Amino acid sequence: MADSLPKRSDYDQWIGPLREFVKYEKENGKIQTVMKYRPLSDAAMSMNFDIPSQYGLVDVDWMCCVAWAAYFKPIGYAAFYALKEAWNITDPRGGFDWSSPMASLKRRFYNKASFTNEANRNAPKVANIWIGGDQTLEHIFAPALHLNYAAGVCE
Repeated sequence: MADSLPKRSDYDQWIGPLREFVKYEKENGKIQTVMKYRPLSDAAMSMNFDIPSQYGLVDVDWMCCVAWAAYFKPIGYAAFYALKEAWNITDPRGGFDWSSPMASLKRRFYNKASFTNEANRNAPKVANIWIGGDQTLEHIFAPALHLNYAAGVCE
């Protein structure tokens, strides 16, 4: 089971922000949490990690980015894909070559890794489950919140 644990260095980076995220929702409710963790806010960007959940790994900053749209279920998925593609095209880390924009756009368009990895695929799904249902962040992220590195297992 120890092999299925996230890397300890990753865990150490996201466990604090995750606990704050869960606590904020518990104290303020879903609507206020969505407003605080709105797209590209410092709060949302502090959650830029793939975190274990009841539904598999979730890219939590992308979950936050589309949570506002999850109130309108089909829009949540569409918003995710539109925002993700816009990010892929403009992401300065990706080496967009302004001297050859068509080649860069083609390379970005055919690079589907950001859409197909588990954590990114799960972002809009989990946002819809969270916003559209009665599950709390504490329940959704229970696997991450109950990791026990000393025992090498999930409690």
